[in-house]
Amino acid sequence: MKAFFKYSTLFYLLIIALSGCKKDEPEVNFPITLYAEQATVVSDTKVYVKGGLLNDPKKTQELMWIYSRNFRLEQEMQNAGERFLSFMSKDSVDFFNTHSPYLISRNGEMLTMTSTIQSIAPVPVLQNQLYHHVTKYQNIKTEGNTEISKDVRIAYGSGYNELKIPMFAYVTSSWITGPVSGLNRRGGLVINEFNADVINRIGDRDTIIVKTYLLTVKAK
Repeated sequence: MKAFFKYSTLFYLLIIALSGCKKDEPEVNFPITLYAEQATVVSDTKVYVKGGLLNDPKKTQELMWIYSRNFRLEQEMQNAGERFLSFMSKDSVDFFNTHSPYLISRNGEMLTMTSTIQSIAPVPVLQNQLYHHVTKYQNIKTEGNTEISKDVRIAYGSGYNELKIPMFAYVTSSWITGPVSGLNRRGGLVINEFNADVINRIGDRDTIIVKTYLLTVKAK
């Protein structure tokens, strides 16, 4: 019994000694501000119609309408070198164009950043409009006749000094039929990943235009 106690004590002391040799993680001082550096094209402009891709540059320009500027991000980054976001803590981030923090959820190198502000609106009358489904990651719930949503943004990186941020420019044209028929066109530049499943929703007179980017942001 004495021998067992002796060896147990030595083992315990060895564990303490090894724990003492472990290097402390470097202290991180928040806030950490990251600046837009470069936008690279992941997938160039593609136009989808029912049945597949449309290869018609003239028609593409017509469909882009006033949204064409979003498809030149790599050429005309107006905020290059300016503040893009700031880590306020390991769990929250503040974007340059928002007035409220986003809470961070990490899965490996993937950061899912969800706004603390929620939007409350009536459930859309036409829920199958293409623009409702272009983003891959969403935070939307329905309560009765009300739709409650929070903006979701995605980034990739293991630390706090550099991130790769997926973005995409899009235009959707959805044909509406009913008492009033016509074309509903929406577009924008989104900090998220494109939801390729939306292509399967394209109707006979619908169109989706999309171009994907990867934005690099770094601390100075």
